[in-house]
Amino acid sequence: MSTFTVVCDEPGLAALGPGWNALETRARAAGRPDQLFATHRYVSAAWQHLRRADHRLYVLALHQGDVLHAVLPLALGAEKASGLPIRVLRPIGIWEGERPAVLSDVPPEQVWPALWQGLLTRRADWHVIDLREQDDNSWPVQHLPASEAAVRVTRRADHAAPWQRLQGGPAPDWPAHEAGREAALLAARSREAAALAARAPGWHTEVLTAPSDMAAGLARCWAIEATQAAAPGVHRLSADPARVAFYNAFLPVLAERGEAELRLLRVPAPGLGGAAGEDLAGLVRWRCGSVWIERHVAERAGWADAAPGQHLVLQALADSWQRGAQASDLLLVPDASGRAEALKGWVDGLRPTWRVSVWNLRSRMRLLALLKGRGG
Repeated sequence: MSTFTVVCDEPGLAALGPGWNALETRARAAGRPDQLFATHRYVSAAWQHLRRADHRLYVLALHQGDVLHAVLPLALGAEKASGLPIRVLRPIGIWEGERPAVLSDVPPEQVWPALWQGLLTRRADWHVIDLREQDDNSWPVQHLPASEAAVRVTRRADHAAPWQRLQGGPAPDWPAHEAGREAALLAARSREAAALAARAPGWHTEVLTAPSDMAAGLARCWAIEATQAAAPGVHRLSADPARVAFYNAFLPVLAERGEAELRLLRVPAPGLGGAAGEDLAGLVRWRCGSVWIERHVAERAGWADAAPGQHLVLQALADSWQRGAQASDLLLVPDASGRAEALKGWVDGLRPTWRVSVWNLRSRMRLLALLKGRGG
């Protein structure tokens, strides 16, 4: 029989670590999809660096005896809706990730009912559960009731991320699974490489994978972003000290496991024989099982015509495919070059998601929930 508990403090989070890591190992051995944003290493780093002052840890855990069977890391935040103070549960996975899901060693549909009943028994803790970026086939999307005595559930379309499936395995051409698209992509890559070479003869890509290289590589990415400081409306990840601290802490942990790399496109300085030079673009990548996540792109100001950031992404996709990766998830925040949207044109499609909101009807939220439900 499963036992439902909630971990609400940092000592409890640390104590759960060994069992959590063992659960991840068992889940991978059982063929469950990897859930990077529900791992102990991600949640620990995110909680340390990205939480708000009003956040309270709220990690759902399901045990069978002494063995951790499933975990869903959430945080309880204080917010306002129509002027009312409310408590909202959201996955920690969306803080610097995507598609947060349950980590379990069995199919999620086998553990979600127990987690759902546990949440209902503790509904005095929360007014709203806000489940962002749920896949279409996820249990909350498919099985949460639209309405019952205790709750009302609403659903609406959420974020859709670019997604490139990489099938076929090592080969000299990319992507071999679609010849017409392959020709178009290779032709475009060739044009971009020529344009880049015309402005930056001798350009080359450095690929950093060692944990000891992550801090210096990130500092170079932040320096690239700094060239965009005067550009209006440009998002710079380095402008947020909390995220800088998170990346500096998290990337070495990932790199230790072979789950991170930094790519930097560099051009030699004129007249220096290539001994020194200038970074034109940087790409931060994470790996979640057989899926590479293109997490962040930075591009030096004044180089939009040569598109070095876009070239780094296409180069990384080709390399991943040849190394046997199954897919690439272009999880891009608005990058320093402003070109994240343009990259959608290079991939086969988008992965749509749903936002599922659960309103606690046995609270002050009853009227507001009903009104929002009528409004969609």
